Amino acid sequence: MTTLNFEHIMRNITPALEGVLFYGDPHSNWEPLLKSVDQHPPHTVIILGDLIDKQDKDNQKAHQTARDVLDNLCRKGIDVRLISGNHDVDSPAVYDLVFKELTNFLFDGGVIEIGPNKLRIAGLGGVFRGKCWYPYKADETAKVKYHSPEDLLVATRETARFRTGIPLRHRNTIFPSTVRQFQSKRADVLITHEGPTTHERGFPVVDNLAADLGAKLIVYGHHHTPAEACLKNHAIAIRGMGKAEVWKPE
Repeated sequence: MTTLNFEHIMRNITPALEGVLFYGDPHSNWEPLLKSVDQHPPHTVIILGDLIDKQDKDNQKAHQTARDVLDNLCRKGIDVRLISGNHDVDSPAVYDLVFKELTNFLFDGGVIEIGPNKLRIAGLGGVFRGKCWYPYKADETAKVKYHSPEDLLVATRETARFRTGIPLRHRNTIFPSTVRQFQSKRADVLITHEGPTTHERGFPVVDNLAADLGAKLIVYGHHHTPAEACLKNHAIAIRGMGKAEVWKPE
């Protein structure tokens, strides 16, 4: 009998991932990515969120470096995609960079097709936050305080709003409505900032979303620890990404 593990599941999906490079939370460190791209150019780069380190949230030089790196990749003909992380709303400047200037690269809440194999990749950016919804190892509906950004806005006093909308901190908070965006969609891979339950601080919502999508691989960031695991009950491989780590499945 074949043991169901990370390697076994990856054996079936790796051919479709040829030419795809995953990059763990950069936190302003782009050197490992640039070095890898120069050595073996991929057709697609997927970034797991947290482009700018917290200490650089208002550092325009660090912001410009991020712009230059992504522009350089595009000039090489590389398809660049990214999801957002918790530090991408650390300041108005970082928010504008990620959610205004780089919006063409962002696929939070969507499913995209990449590469010659038309690989379908779903992107769940952002994080769960206790003020809104924190379904940590519990029933997914048990701790819902606000079902959507619209619900939160109604409950937010005007002085606490950011540019007349919900507070900056919650611009990429995961709500139940965020997850509902994926209803009836299918994907081969789920990219998340939060982790699944194979990580001690992971969420059942991530497991269940991947299963509902029909995904065979979850790649997540946020925790900055390289990890390989699998959800045996769903036959889904799990890859946790280290901080500024390059991973090219092969």
